[in-house]
Amino acid sequence: MANRALTRLSFGLFAIVVLLSGFLLAADFYAPFSSQGVIQAGFIDIAPEVPGKVTTIYVRNGDHVMPGDRLFDLDVERYQLALEKAQAQLAQVLEQNQGLKVAITQALAREKQAQSDLKQVQAHTMRVRQLFSKGLINKEALEQAETELVHIQQQVIIHHNAVINARAKIQRDGENAALKLALNQLQQAQYNVSRTRVVATSAGTITNQALTKGTYLHTGQTALTLVAQQNQWLAVDFLEKVGDQLKPGSQALVVFDANPTTLVKGYISSVDTAVSSAKATLGSAADVQNDTHWVRPKQRIRVRIQFNHAPKSLIVGSRASAMIIPQQSDIWSVLSHIWMRGVSLARMVL
Repeated sequence: MANRALTRLSFGLFAIVVLLSGFLLAADFYAPFSSQGVIQAGFIDIAPEVPGKVTTIYVRNGDHVMPGDRLFDLDVERYQLALEKAQAQLAQVLEQNQGLKVAITQALAREKQAQSDLKQVQAHTMRVRQLFSKGLINKEALEQAETELVHIQQQVIIHHNAVINARAKIQRDGENAALKLALNQLQQAQYNVSRTRVVATSAGTITNQALTKGTYLHTGQTALTLVAQQNQWLAVDFLEKVGDQLKPGSQALVVFDANPTTLVKGYISSVDTAVSSAKATLGSAADVQNDTHWVRPKQRIRVRIQFNHAPKSLIVGSRASAMIIPQQSDIWSVLSHIWMRGVSLARMVL
C-alpha cells in the first residue's frame, strides 16, 4: 500500500513537472515570462561648477529635494574677493572713460574757440588786404596778417584732429575693449560667487551620501547623487527567441519581490535594439569570444516596462518577475494571471 502511494506521488510530481515545463515552453511563444527584472531610475550626479571647500551641508541621506533646493555651500571668501576686485576694475574703467569724455568736451571747446578766432582773423586779414591794395599800409603789415591767418588755420586743424582722436580712443579702448573686458570679468566673478551655493537641478532623493564638511571639491567632482524616483521603470531581460512577442504597448503582469502579494499591471514602453557584446569599437580588432562549452548561454533582450501604480516600497534595484499578457487569446490571458499568482505565492515563501 505504501509503495503504491509513493508511486502515485512520484507520478503526480512528474506530471506536474511535465505540465509546468510544457507550459513554460509554450509560454515562450504566447506569453513570455522572465524572473530577471530589476527596478531602474535616472541618477543625477551633483557636482560643483567651481572648486572649493565645503562649508555647510543642508541635506541628509534619504532627503527628498526639489529643483532649486539648496544642497551645500562652498567657501565663498576668495570668490567674493575676486568679485570686489572686478567691481573696482570696472569702476576704474568707467572713471577713465569719464576722463576721456571730459577730454572730448574740452577739445570741442578749444576747436570752437579756434574756429571763432579764425573768423575774426579772416575778417581782419581781408581788411588789411584792402588797405594794402589802396596803399594805406606797408607790405610788412600785410605779411604779419597773413602769417597770423595761417597760424589760426593750423590751430583749427590741430584741435579738430584732437577731437577725432579722443572720440576714437573712447570708442576703441573704452567702450569696445577695456569696458567689455571689465564687464566680462565682473560677470564671471558674480557667476563664481553664485555657484558656491550648490542647488538641486531636478527632483530626487539623496542616496548614499558621504559628503562631509571641510571636504575640498574640484570642478565637476561628484559630491551627491540624486535618484529620480518619479521616473522609475522595470528593466526585464527576456530570451531573444521570444523577441517577436515583445512589442511596445504590450500589456504585462509584474510581481515585485518587495511586495509579492500584489499583481501590478504594466506595459512595454520600449525594447532595446542592441546589447553590449555587439558594440563595435572604432580602430580596434574584432573581439572574438571562444566558448568551449557544449551548451552556450542564451542571449537576452532588454525590455523596459512602465507601470502606473507601483508599490511605494520599491527602491532602485528591487527585483521582479514579469509576464507578457497576450491580447489575442483569452485562454492564455487567464493562464498568465494564474501563473503569475503562483509566482506571487512562491515569492511569499521563497
